[in-house]
Amino acid sequence: MAGKTRGLVRWVAGGIVGMALVAGAGAHPAASLAGPPPPQAAQTGQAATGVAGTIYYGAIPPGGGANKPVLVFVQGLHGQASGWWTNGNDMYADAYGAGFRTAFVDLTDASGTGGSVWTNGRMLAGQLSTITAHYGVASVNVVAHSKGGLDTNAAIVHYGAGPRVQTLFQLASPNWGSQLADLSYSWWGGWLAAILGQRDDAVYSLQTGQMSYFRSVTDSRAENGYVHYATSAGTSHGSLFGKLWWGGAYLNAYGSNDGAVTLTSAHLPLGSHVFTDSRLDHDGMAVGHNTWSRVLPYAASLWRGAAPAQQPPAARVPVAAPDPYAALNAADIIRGGPLAGRAVERFPVESGAQALNVAVLAPGPLTISLRAPDGRRYRPSAVSGGDANVPLGNATQHIFQIAAPLAGEWQAEIGAAAPVALARPTPPSAYLLVAEIQSDLRVDLSRPAGAPTFAPGAAPQFQVAARDRVGSLAGVQTEVHLSGDKGAPGSTTRQGATPRVALPTAPGVYNLSLTVRGLDRRGLPFERSLTTSFGVGALPAQP
Repeated sequence: MAGKTRGLVRWVAGGIVGMALVAGAGAHPAASLAGPPPPQAAQTGQAATGVAGTIYYGAIPPGGGANKPVLVFVQGLHGQASGWWTNGNDMYADAYGAGFRTAFVDLTDASGTGGSVWTNGRMLAGQLSTITAHYGVASVNVVAHSKGGLDTNAAIVHYGAGPRVQTLFQLASPNWGSQLADLSYSWWGGWLAAILGQRDDAVYSLQTGQMSYFRSVTDSRAENGYVHYATSAGTSHGSLFGKLWWGGAYLNAYGSNDGAVTLTSAHLPLGSHVFTDSRLDHDGMAVGHNTWSRVLPYAASLWRGAAPAQQPPAARVPVAAPDPYAALNAADIIRGGPLAGRAVERFPVESGAQALNVAVLAPGPLTISLRAPDGRRYRPSAVSGGDANVPLGNATQHIFQIAAPLAGEWQAEIGAAAPVALARPTPPSAYLLVAEIQSDLRVDLSRPAGAPTFAPGAAPQFQVAARDRVGSLAGVQTEVHLSGDKGAPGSTTRQGATPRVALPTAPGVYNLSLTVRGLDRRGLPFERSLTTSFGVGALPAQP
């Protein structure tokens, strides 16, 4: 895996590039001036209402569009179909202007609570059947953003939609899951994710362990032969301290990313990767004037012809790729839990650190300060809102950036905001603290590679290694938290550098939250945290 982006200058420079992109994003006139009539819901003939299962048909373009494929657009995590034609997105206008007939779908996520890839895949398969019948065509091409690409993949392979789809163009789809979803089910982040309403079936599906299992039962299926897959990715985190900026900073430990999905995860073993754009963040990938021109060549034709498919053409067998999560970099210190009034978190910073970047996430604004070992206090560099379409993204983010931090014990003092009226009960709150220490010290976790899931009752052994610029550091200790399926209470053990984890016998996706502690070469404490997920047994599909 690529190492975490080094240096505060690169963080800030990335944000400036993102701000320039956002400043220019609204300059495209197609949708904002005189676009086509908005798509209409098939059931009511009205504009979008965000009801799960609804299909919206775009206006028929001049000339009728019969000489081109029908395009179906699928929204991402917690999104709605209307996102393709509102809030400055001209994707629908661009498709209409290019002469395409269009359809847009609301899946389970549109009603507020996200659905799993299985639930949405089944729903989408039915919608694709309705859409092809409506237009009198045998098949369509699909453009999908984020998790919508996984929902479509499930519809194609597991729910019989393969004959009705010829090309699936994925815009920043997390084909191997998202580490932000793992964090939502972690020992530290689960409290906050639950309060934010982001431990639903959709986020559960996006855990890296769940998606590794999904790949194992999907990529070898003959149904893939019906479809040409195309993938794409962005690697911007958006504007400085913007809604995707913190997610991008956290994901840097796993490589280049768009604030929600890593470049590694955006690749599909059976797909052709069309482009990676360093100017685009996760939300920008779905905007027409950013990506339509690159989608168009793949959406403009039907490679199998217009006749109904009788059986799948021979599918390309994916080359066995190494497990992208077999080795992980523990790059942060992570803390978190329920917040009732006030919490204090103490954590060490080792000698020689170049920078300390701290993010504290909560349902709303906090009163928070950092105290250095010499007693100096720091206030947040920025407080910003997040993105509800990203795991943990709808939290308020309190960001600290400190250059050349003192070595020793730092203390975060976190206070919940006082209720507006004392007579009202204080709503439940929680917090998540993530401290990135930029230094030459590195901690890695290796897990047994091979099968995407472990056998029920197995006891796999993990390997933890800590090193600095001189070499390995001995004497590390690990604290292991194993959470149950869907965040159920688990177990905590304290072990050495080769922790062995006793797994449950019940199938499910389990979260491993690991804290590594030791001493640097000056005898000062260091600490790192890491969270990951993996499947146990055969994971049940949801109806």
